[in-house]
Amino acid sequence: MDLTVACIVHDVCCTLLTGLIWTIQVVHYPLFAEVGTAQFAAYEQAHQESIVWLVMPLMLAELATAIWLALADPSATRAVGLALVLTIWCSTALVQVPLHTKLSKAFEPAGHARLVRTNWVRTWAWSVRCALITLHGAWGTLTAASLTACVLGGATLLVFSAWWPVPRTPARKAGGSEGTLLPCIRARRSVLPSAYVQRPVGPATVDLLLEAAMWAPFHGSRPPWRFVVLGRSALAEMQHVTLDYYDAHWREHGWGSGTRGTEAQYNRWRSMTEGEITGRWGPVSFMVAICVRRQAGSKRLPLWEEAAATACAVQNMHLQASAFPGGLACYWSSWHDAARDSDEMRTFLGLEREDCCLGFFMVAACDPLLKDSRTRSRETHLDVEWRS
Repeated sequence: MDLTVACIVHDVCCTLLTGLIWTIQVVHYPLFAEVGTAQFAAYEQAHQESIVWLVMPLMLAELATAIWLALADPSATRAVGLALVLTIWCSTALVQVPLHTKLSKAFEPAGHARLVRTNWVRTWAWSVRCALITLHGAWGTLTAASLTACVLGGATLLVFSAWWPVPRTPARKAGGSEGTLLPCIRARRSVLPSAYVQRPVGPATVDLLLEAAMWAPFHGSRPPWRFVVLGRSALAEMQHVTLDYYDAHWREHGWGSGTRGTEAQYNRWRSMTEGEITGRWGPVSFMVAICVRRQAGSKRLPLWEEAAATACAVQNMHLQASAFPGGLACYWSSWHDAARDSDEMRTFLGLEREDCCLGFFMVAACDPLLKDSRTRSRETHLDVEWRS
């Protein structure tokens, strides 16, 4: 490679990257706090996928030419410049990339603050490099004093960065604003099995959903809901309980949601349903049985009140799931009616005689960028009569 060409490529890449890192440091990264928790994970992943095509070619070209120039035109300036390039790459690989990966799952104020703070290392390194190549181009060579001045200037910038303000997630004011709840309600949706992907969801996530359920309203001294969390083996067992029930009762009760027909038709449905254990429901990490306990407290309440309270608890789970925008898919399935209401299912779930199961809450993973095609309008979806 010609020395002049290498210098031009190297200097152009370094200058572009210096301008880019300052834009990221002062504008782009701080504005992460304004995106909102419900949309942040999808935004962060889209950011990573888009910016890599801009940054990576420039960084690779800068690294290659910095190494070549350090070998072909050895000098203290080239050595310092190469050391700074390696510092940038180490910081990117060991600090910024892991932080971006963590933030791509969910927004964390502490992680965001650390990203802004630690990125000053790269901002400092590229700024010093840009100063070096500018002075080197003007003077041809740099004295030890000039090199020292550049490095000290960069160190001053790094110290100054400790007092640079890190924007925090804004607290919305009460009054005419939406607050922080309405966006979560808008983001709440049921994700059907066709959108599930093979990615496990951890028990800690389910535990957080259940904690949200715990805060639902209820009458009496004890809540009426009871949840049975079925892991991979248990949810397969539950589906076999369903099939065994229909094997014994399909002539009397039909199958599925009450379909009736011939034995051949039943066998076709059974074969399809058995295949769903590893097919349709294969990506599901957990099925949570939604159960109502009759007279959970000391006072006997109407069944509809206890069922309504349990439904509120499930809605809380859905709302909490909307705060996991990194591809958490949830869906309340009413399941197969006769099997769900059977004594066999009641025994499997450990329910009392008057208790009932309202279905199963599916917990799986989906594409974080899954399109939300739902729409809402006041004209169609809000039927209200105001009376004074």
